[in-house]
Amino acid sequence: DRGIGLVIGDVSGHGMAAGLLMVMAKSCLVNQVRTSPGIRDVMGAINNMILESFKKKRLMTFQYAVFTPQGDRMRFASAGHQFPYLYRQATGELEEIESISYPLGVRRQLDLDPKEVELHEGDCVILFTDGLVEAVNNENEQLGYDRLREIFAQIDSCSAEEAVDLIMKRIDEFRNGAGQVDD
Repeated sequence: DRGIGLVIGDVSGHGMAAGLLMVMAKSCLVNQVRTSPGIRDVMGAINNMILESFKKKRLMTFQYAVFTPQGDRMRFASAGHQFPYLYRQATGELEEIESISYPLGVRRQLDLDPKEVELHEGDCVILFTDGLVEAVNNENEQLGYDRLREIFAQIDSCSAEEAVDLIMKRIDEFRNGAGQVDD
């Protein structure tokens, strides 16, 4: 009755410590959402957990979006993660939704910049990880933000499933058989 939340987190590094941080962040998220699901509360709780749980500095990029039950608004904040894009079907425009903050685990004081976006029928919100931007081809060339934005602009009137299929198809075409490097 309060909406639908969507979270993407990306922990720095690999291995046991990174996996442990992600599991702890997920547990913290689940517990915090039950008591106070607000963007500042959730991201603040995870930030504090990271700072208090690890002697060696660890960080994670994180984004949290909450869609109203009617689907007409999205509240959103990012902590060092790639900004989402919003494709406006009515105008064919692609907007980047900027929300700037340091990654979680960097500073005790979390200065978030939450945004609220009005959504219209046919609009498509695209949230993603750096794995798309960092996809490489056989020449070890990264896809990058410019090419990714060109792909996102092709969405037009696709359903969500068709949009994901289109994005992944275009990235696979760019990779041209090169292995996947990241998430």
